[in-house]
Amino acid sequence: MAELTIGPMDERHARGVLAVYQAGIDTGNATFEETVPSWLVFSSKWRPDLRPVAIDEVGTVVGWAAAGAVSDRIVYSGLPSTASTSTRRTRVAVWGVVF
Repeated sequence: MAELTIGPMDERHARGVLAVYQAGIDTGNATFEETVPSWLVFSSKWRPDLRPVAIDEVGTVVGWAAAGAVSDRIVYSGLPSTASTSTRRTRVAVWGVVF
């Protein structure tokens, strides 16, 4: 099994995080979105202290999770906003997301 490092997400991870996000969108089952937002929009939506990122042994971002205060979607009004995407399943879980 590959070694993963889980740590705080920051701008260094932008390209990898957004690539994983787009891969999730491309499945057609991950979100209502069709394309990823810019890093500025993405990072402004989620609390910086609630954004773990999973990185494999060669430094590739393979998954992330994020939480914000309240969802901005009417259908989820008043509920905490959360999101996550992973490119593979391993045995590391963060907030119920299996990386």
